[in-house]
Amino acid sequence: MRWLFHYRGRSTPSGGHKQIRLTVKCLRNLGVDAMLLPEGIVEDSHLYDVSVPFTPFDLSTAKEHVVSEDVVITGETKLLTFLSVTSTMHCRKAVFNKNGFYALSDWPGKTYAQLGFEFALSSSNYNLALTSEILGMPPERCFLVTDDINRRPFGLPGKSPFERVLAVSYMPRKLPRDAVRIRWAVNMLFPKLPFVPIHNCTEQEVAKTFTQYPIFLSTQDREGFGNPALEAMSCGTIVVGYPGTHPFTPPYANSNNGYWVRDRQWLHATMQLIKAIRDWKAGSHRMSKIYDAGIVTAENYDESRMTESLREVVKTVTACSYSLRNISSFPKLTSAEREFAQTSLDTAAAKLRKSP
Repeated sequence: MRWLFHYRGRSTPSGGHKQIRLTVKCLRNLGVDAMLLPEGIVEDSHLYDVSVPFTPFDLSTAKEHVVSEDVVITGETKLLTFLSVTSTMHCRKAVFNKNGFYALSDWPGKTYAQLGFEFALSSSNYNLALTSEILGMPPERCFLVTDDINRRPFGLPGKSPFERVLAVSYMPRKLPRDAVRIRWAVNMLFPKLPFVPIHNCTEQEVAKTFTQYPIFLSTQDREGFGNPALEAMSCGTIVVGYPGTHPFTPPYANSNNGYWVRDRQWLHATMQLIKAIRDWKAGSHRMSKIYDAGIVTAENYDESRMTESLREVVKTVTACSYSLRNISSFPKLTSAEREFAQTSLDTAAAKLRKSP
């Protein structure tokens, strides 16, 4: 049995693509023959510092090489296109729902089970609940795959925030309008404060920026998990801003490990950033506690935990023993989350009806 992950690749770093690579890496640690199945010619390993093998064939010719016991896993978008290409491919198929927002907006009009997918992987509890309750995969066939954040080049906290040069790192491509507004407002009060952009960087460059400066402004938005802020926390960087999963419950952000505000509330984020800067200047005990809590939070996301979560997936899928799983603690959506998801699904359905 081989596990082949459909991989479109991209020219800029992506948290979802990084998680696919890390998943393949951990499966191979378990002795599973796991590889990336490219769509066309793709080579972007230098962006992620995670080198894993590609299949010697791509998606367009995969039907000539894939056999019935192979597992082919695709992402949460463009499912109908994937299924049309693989319609004559006799194998087991699954979905890796890394980002529920994308899964909802690109809903194909049928549930995952109706489309013929055997099981689903998800990157956070909200994605897991969404995959079952809204996207129609039975809970015993849904698996949480934790992310590996606390690893090199991340996971090295280094100096405390107070020993670093005061500057704020941020990602200009994440809600750029909010980032500009926050920078402008904060610079009115602190005109000499540097804002250091993180854009089109390798993982090594990102980690170096995180460990060099004490504060990271998070303008994460519509995230499946929210890698950047947690990567910053693993480097001992204080995070200010958005968890990025509203209205869904964020997987790791809480009042103890960051100066968090509700997503897209740029004025509130500005006030919190000003508070964090003042706390840094005062060497406050609160910031020290947030620093410690952030590191502890990031330690919950490492290779050993990711490998362990995949161990259950491999065991269950290999034996087709879904009915034997204990799903008593399976996550549930809140009424507000369910309402948002259903509204998003209705919008996607309306788009489908209008399409030729």
